[in-house]
Formats: sequence, structure tokens, C-alpha cells
Amino acid sequence: MVPDMSQVRIAIALLVILAASSAGGQRTTEIFEPHHRLAEELMPIARAAIGEGGEAILDSRSNSVILIGPGDAVQRALDLLRRQDRGTPVLLLRYQTLTLAQLTRSGLEIEWESGAGLGVGRTQGTGSAKGGGRLYRTGERESFEGQLRIQSGSVG
Repeated sequence: MVPDMSQVRIAIALLVILAASSAGGQRTTEIFEPHHRLAEELMPIARAAIGEGGEAILDSRSNSVILIGPGDAVQRALDLLRRQDRGTPVLLLRYQTLTLAQLTRSGLEIEWESGAGLGVGRTQGTGSAKGGGRLYRTGERESFEGQLRIQSGSVG
């Protein structure tokens, strides 16, 4: 029979409280459960925030950090962990391919000049080709579209 994780956390917290009270110090115990990050990632922050007078214990089975120490140190550590437990910003890039016929019907033209780069814009009037490049027809393929999610700091 596998024990319920909440029961395991309660049992660990009780053991820690009993150990702290037998040591004779006025200590507080709190369990921090991150929502956006792994508890293991937050351990260096928790240890630094709790200081030498306290402890930060990793419970990887429940993805939580158990903080033990003086009340003010535990509160400081909790506040810092809450600020650090944020989701990472994500860029959502949507794309769609168009055939040459679809581009022509929409009034878009693509033009470029040697060394000047590529530009996309609306055509005026008949929309004759300008610049030094040409668009080549590669067949009447169906367009496809999709989206790409890129996490901040990652390469996409």
C-alpha cells in the first residue's frame, strides 16, 4: 500500500517539530510547495534565505521544501521562495504559409535588392516586380499553419 503524499508530509513535519522542540529552541516549521518550479531548483535559495540558524530540507517525492528554524528566518525564506516561484514567460509565434497565388490575390509582394535584405508590403496599382529578386512558383501546395512556443531564454 502506497501512503498518501499529504500524510507523508504531515508525518515528516511532526517528526521535525518534535526534534526541534526537544532541542529546546523556539523553532518554526513550514512546508513550501512550488507551483511553477521544481523544489530542487529552489533549494539553494531556501538554504541561503534560512541562514545558519535553520534548515531547508528537500522532499522530492512531493516537490516541496521543508523549512525549519527561527520564525523570522522561516518567514523570510517563505517570502523569497514565493517570489522565485514564478512561471517563465513564453513567446507564442504563429505562422502560416501561402502559395504564390494566395500572395498575389492578397495584394502582397515580396521584393529585395542586392545587400538590402528582404521586405514584405502591400502592392500599389498593378504591383509590378521591383528590385533585384524574383519569386519562383514551386507548385500549388496547400498552405499549412501552426504555432511555436519558445520559453524565455531558450532557442527556438
